[in-house]
Amino acid sequence: MRKSRLIIALVLIPAAMACTSMGLTDPPELTLVNIQFRDSTLFESTIEATMRVLNPSPEPLKIEGASFKLSLDGHTVGRGVSQAQLSVDGLATNTFRMDFHINNASALFRLRQIIETKSTHYGIKGKLFSATSYGRRSIRIEKAGDLDLSKTADSLNPGGTPEPMLQ
Repeated sequence: MRKSRLIIALVLIPAAMACTSMGLTDPPELTLVNIQFRDSTLFESTIEATMRVLNPSPEPLKIEGASFKLSLDGHTVGRGVSQAQLSVDGLATNTFRMDFHINNASALFRLRQIIETKSTHYGIKGKLFSATSYGRRSIRIEKAGDLDLSKTADSLNPGGTPEPMLQ
């Protein structure tokens, strides 16, 4: 009985250590760099978003696609997917573009409130798909912030520096 427990422990400890080494100690960060409107129909608008992936790990990161939801004030207004193939060296950044398809009815419903308050809370939630020596894995990413529309890119605060629109 004791030998079987010892054998099980000797098998499980290295297996557990291998599993933890497959995990990312410092997961990548995602930031929104730019948005451009591409086209619009009665029911849907398409925006192209430039996203930046920051790799805080010394190990390189290979991205093989992404899938995200875009929300305004906690309500999903669109989805985006990308088949982008990109490598992010260790302790470096890289950008990729992805299309978001926005449900106009959902976005317009939120637009009135945004115009009245001149601000909104935005969120991007989804996954980056990464290739590793252990196979493909998905890395959950969640980013949120506030967009203040009362500030413009050329407005200056008393210190003389531009105030950020995204926080």
